[in-house]
Amino acid sequence: MIFQNDDDLYRSRRFPWGRILLSAFSFALALAIVLGVRARLKRGEERRASGDVAEAVFPGDPVAADPASPAATAATPAATTPAATPAATPAATPAARPATPARPASASGASSAIPASGLLAERTTLREKLAKAAPADRPAIEAMLGDVNVRLATTPVPSPHKVLHEVVSGDSLAKLANRYVCPVTLIQKINGLKDNNIRIGQKLLVLDHPEFAIEISRSHNTLLLTLYGEFFKRYPVCTGENGKTPVGTFVITEKETDPTWYPAGKAPIGPGQPGNILGTRWMRLEATGNTPRVSGIGIHGTVDDASIGTSASDGCIRMHNADVEEIFRM
Repeated sequence: MIFQNDDDLYRSRRFPWGRILLSAFSFALALAIVLGVRARLKRGEERRASGDVAEAVFPGDPVAADPASPAATAATPAATTPAATPAATPAATPAARPATPARPASASGASSAIPASGLLAERTTLREKLAKAAPADRPAIEAMLGDVNVRLATTPVPSPHKVLHEVVSGDSLAKLANRYVCPVTLIQKINGLKDNNIRIGQKLLVLDHPEFAIEISRSHNTLLLTLYGEFFKRYPVCTGENGKTPVGTFVITEKETDPTWYPAGKAPIGPGQPGNILGTRWMRLEATGNTPRVSGIGIHGTVDDASIGTSASDGCIRMHNADVEEIFRM
């Protein structure tokens, strides 16, 4: 028989604790990872169900076709049908717009639904319609064309006869008005200026040498405003009773905001005071050429809107305050 060393014969057998502990640790780690993933997935499902998370939706996804899905409307606005967003396409379906109440020809806003980029094309279309229109259709077309013309002349929409001026040292609105023969009030309106302050480098749109002219009809009680010899806008007015408004050619020599009235033989009446009939604006008329000279005749606003469209004044031309302010500015 062959015997081993005594150490080998009597050495105690050690239990493999290290291997057991390592296996247990590996198992616990794997279990923790699995449970953690499942918990995260569950929390994500709960958040989506409560609306806290909007899933990304792409065109073609089944949920994008479901109008009841918040994610579909939030993540893919392009998938929404035009009928669901009338505000984005106001001109797409006229029937979808609220009905516009009838308004007098002097009221503004008929062109408000037309985007600025389409004003020039709309003006061309309306001019063509007006040239072919029957007499009964002309007032409505003129009202629309008048509103388009006002928007083109008094807003920063680029249009013929407007120039872009960059402010340099020494410039002022008064100097620009003299250079371009354009009223300060019109330059302010076009560029949205609240006062006379301008700064070097500022770019301003200016209507270059606007040639406005006025023709007043005593028989129709209307005022026709033209620009460069073409129809601009027609306004209702009140003219003199029994033909008191003089006939001839005149120029505007004085303009006044919130005018004081000086009735013959009476004390002056300040703006806004009872008895002041001039409304919010006054433009004095002076005869030219062979027209007999007159005094105290002008175009002004009124406190008596009911008189517009009639012959009831002492010779002046009355207008609705909003209308006379519009002309006054231009």
